[in-house]
Amino acid sequence: MDISDRRYVEHPDPKDPSRMDRWYLCPCCGYPTLGAPWNYEFCHLCDWFDDGVNDLYRGMTLAEGRENFARYRSMKPPGGPGPELNDARVVGLRERLIKLYDAYMIESDPARRTEIWREVRQISDSI
Repeated sequence: MDISDRRYVEHPDPKDPSRMDRWYLCPCCGYPTLGAPWNYEFCHLCDWFDDGVNDLYRGMTLAEGRENFARYRSMKPPGGPGPELNDARVVGLRERLIKLYDAYMIESDPARRTEIWREVRQISDSI
């Protein structure tokens, strides 16, 4: 399963396995970080604000945000607004999330996918 072929990812909710946990792909970084489309959310991974309407945020186009994410793992270049880029803890958590999302998408064992998803949700909640 390739993340680029999906609009969202579903997995049983770690807190309530009878419910499905659905996360939509961020239009900037492409990872499943948004609780619902057009829900006016910030991506906890790249910091893009998804309003579902506009491809412009803080004077930056979505294409520029994607390019910055590919280079810097954030929609903002180093030295841009926001102290979180210099926070080693947040940068480390973002790098760990990227590895976990990538591992989740290629994992075929449901039990291992559940372990990975649980860690993804735990880290996401801490950023």
